[in-house]
Amino acid sequence: AHYQVTHVGEQEPLAFRVLNTCFNVAFTVELCLRIMVDQLFFFSCRNASIHWNLLDSILVSIAVVEEFLALVMSPALQMSGLKILRMVRLARILRIVRVVRFFSELRVM
Repeated sequence: AHYQVTHVGEQEPLAFRVLNTCFNVAFTVELCLRIMVDQLFFFSCRNASIHWNLLDSILVSIAVVEEFLALVMSPALQMSGLKILRMVRLARILRIVRVVRFFSELRVM
């Protein structure tokens, strides 16, 4: 985020694109595996983690849409069209809260 603020209007380095794509693939695979394991229970109201599941689904969906648009759109449109999606991606920080909660549950065991 700091790089994008200090280099407004410039195209991001290739290494950033590669790392972003790798993380997006990893998150997408993780979500798909979790959906395959839980099946319909993944989105069930009886699932205690439904809120986290929905958040993960929304964030991964936004990342997939952003990757698709980055491939389809011209570089000039990417800067203006993807700003909102990039801002929403900051919500990934909420995943850290989930991990911290998981580790606190492990500690109790």
